[in-house]
Amino acid sequence: MRFVSILFFILFLYTLVSAGTMYHLDHDRPQDTIIGETLRLEINHFEAQLPLYEANVFYRLEGESDFMMKPLQQQGFLLYADIPTNNLRAGQLQYYFAFHNGRTISYLPQNAPQLQPFHVRLIPAQQAQQSGASADVMEVLLLSPEPDEMVPAEDFVIALSVPVDLSEMSSYRFSLLLGGIDQSSRLEQEGTLISFAPRTIRSGLHNAEFKVYDKSGQLVGQKSFSFRISGQPSLSKGYNYRTHIFLDNRYQNISENAANLFRGGVDFFSSYQKLDFRARLLISSEEAFDRQPVNQIGAELRYNFTPTMNAFLKGGDFTTNYDPLVFWEKRIRGLGLGMNSKYFDLDVTIGETLKGVEGQSVQVQRLIADPSDPTQTVSVSLDSTTRFGTYKRSFLGIQPKVNVGKYFSWGLNLVNAKDDIGSIKTGGNPKEALVVGSTMHLNLHGNRIQFRGSFQASMKNEDARGTVEFDTLAEKYELSGSERDLAESLFNLLESTGFLSLTQGLSPYPSLAMEFQTELKYFNQALRITYRNIEAEYTTPGNPYLMRDIRGIFINDNIRLLKDQVFLNIYFNSFQDNVSREDARTDNRQFGATISYFPFQNLPGVSLDYSNLSRENELAKNNISPDSAIFFIEDNQTQRLGLSSSYNFVTAGIKNTLSISASNFKRSDDAYTGEFAYRSSQSDFNVYTLGLRNQFTFPLISKINYTKTSSLFGKSDFQRESDINKISVGLEYILSRIFLEGELRPYITYTNQSITSKSPVLSYNLNQPPTVTDLSDTQYNRVNYTGGFYFRTPQYGNFAFRFDYIDFGDFKNWSDTIFSTRYEISL
Repeated sequence: MRFVSILFFILFLYTLVSAGTMYHLDHDRPQDTIIGETLRLEINHFEAQLPLYEANVFYRLEGESDFMMKPLQQQGFLLYADIPTNNLRAGQLQYYFAFHNGRTISYLPQNAPQLQPFHVRLIPAQQAQQSGASADVMEVLLLSPEPDEMVPAEDFVIALSVPVDLSEMSSYRFSLLLGGIDQSSRLEQEGTLISFAPRTIRSGLHNAEFKVYDKSGQLVGQKSFSFRISGQPSLSKGYNYRTHIFLDNRYQNISENAANLFRGGVDFFSSYQKLDFRARLLISSEEAFDRQPVNQIGAELRYNFTPTMNAFLKGGDFTTNYDPLVFWEKRIRGLGLGMNSKYFDLDVTIGETLKGVEGQSVQVQRLIADPSDPTQTVSVSLDSTTRFGTYKRSFLGIQPKVNVGKYFSWGLNLVNAKDDIGSIKTGGNPKEALVVGSTMHLNLHGNRIQFRGSFQASMKNEDARGTVEFDTLAEKYELSGSERDLAESLFNLLESTGFLSLTQGLSPYPSLAMEFQTELKYFNQALRITYRNIEAEYTTPGNPYLMRDIRGIFINDNIRLLKDQVFLNIYFNSFQDNVSREDARTDNRQFGATISYFPFQNLPGVSLDYSNLSRENELAKNNISPDSAIFFIEDNQTQRLGLSSSYNFVTAGIKNTLSISASNFKRSDDAYTGEFAYRSSQSDFNVYTLGLRNQFTFPLISKINYTKTSSLFGKSDFQRESDINKISVGLEYILSRIFLEGELRPYITYTNQSITSKSPVLSYNLNQPPTVTDLSDTQYNRVNYTGGFYFRTPQYGNFAFRFDYIDFGDFKNWSDTIFSTRYEISL
């Protein structure tokens, strides 16, 4: 395998945790979410000893092989991400958080977050169809252009009106296909008016198709039409622009520590004939010399030769995506250029991923033996490092790609990153990495058959100081024969290209990462099969969050039945982690299913889901010895069973949504060390939720949610018990056209959490099993009062204010207060 590789080379309940010694993070598990609503995932970041450089949330539906990443937005010490659920299915959503401070990555939860993530339940939403109505119940009104109308290019605009209550617009998604090209992302919305105004449009006949989807992803309205663009040249200069400005301020007093944080920004977009220009500016009071950049400024210029062919130039702060195994959502400060066309794409990125941040060192006095008289000691001054700094890291990314229409694409990737040794004085080992590989995408039979392949190889240098000869490396890694010959050829190649420094920290041969995925969409189902193999030493500077040392297969099948009233998801995952450590290799088996029923009639939607996950170090269990280096050998099994339902009904004109769910997690755990099993444990975790939303005949919306979680950990006398009861009550009132044609939405929410925990106090005696001497009992309430308002105006922007007061009762001797304001306007 090494020979081939050388040839090829070219982050469930309320959780309060401390992520190492670096961050103090507070995450409150969100309540069950009805599909179609926005799921907000929040973290409060307190008492930071080191600031955060990047913060992301990774999420996926249970059973999927890949996590999707979304950057966390920041308002002071509040980090959050809004996850749209319109296109997600009912069941469990898994998620974890990842944080980068410029040098290291921390996760929440801390231990194996990708294998043991947080969970939140997505509850099925009832279909918009009522009383057996057909799918296309919404009558979309076409305002412009008239069907088959001849329109001058400079006057062309598509405008449609949808018959939806303004307060419910956020529950719908709109799609526009123009000449077979998806223009959905460029739709503009103002009230119930949906419009599209392109920069340029060719003359001749055009066909357009507009669709409306409800919160469960079902088609509820559509409009197809044709029109003609006159062949005369445009008399207009064709200049358009759009500007979005926002200002955030947050004052908080948390844990008796007060802080005021400000953040503001401008997004600007303009077009002139075939030119597009975008610019972004973000400034923050958190910017500091001793942290990675928070302020951002970036711009992009794009020239559109045709609707499918363009050239672009980017500068400042931006992100680019090549392939998840290579370069994915990584912020670069530098320059990017390239082109996109029907037959060939090119992307070149040059810049920095980190700036140099100096470490800290101090002079300390130490007593050492006197060189002239070993019987005596002398005092000397020595440098002692108290904090390692961050090297400035340069970055190069290149991806040429060949396309055969929309059916086939094949690209090459090269990513190279190097720490600048001269950028700081006090630092750890400067590191370097190089990734070379290939990606392929095959698309056949109208997107029904898709194949994606990625094969990458990386080399790294863990200490890029000094120099080394190849013979020294060969002796260090015990290379011989053909492997040595090829490694020497690769060594010479690196010497001539300068991609990696030839020092003692260099790995003389590459590590591999590969992923192959096939997706088939036939017979009302979508079957996806993924194989992934990522070696432990594989390193890519373009995606530091990539899970490594893993190998296995992931199968997922989504099936639609009974005219899209029943949705069935089945999955099976079989993979190993810790692959590189023979005695720590862990076998993972996961299988499960979710079945959801969305009736056309006025009946509740129901979802039932089941999963089973087992992790086992079979090899280590069978060959364990007293001097084994494996501290913890896994042998556990987790089963989950869940039931959820939601029901929309009307009483005396009041629109009501009732949701209910119940989940049970059971885990059996046997851990081994030395020559015997030292612990056998069982866990039982239950979550029950009940929610009711009422929309009254007058503009008042009320919400009430109740959640109960109970958990038991351990067995018999060593059992720990925990119960959390949470109730949340909220009111929102809507006042329309009271001032500046705006809409005012004041709201108030009361949340009370009652937390009770009991755990045994253990006494330990030498060579004796532990005994229970007492019972620890903790009980307290956590109350959160939230109030504020949104004020939206069509011309003067939107203003939001929010106040939070958090009381911990007798548990803590302080209360937390937070004031948040936000203003934004689009021009």
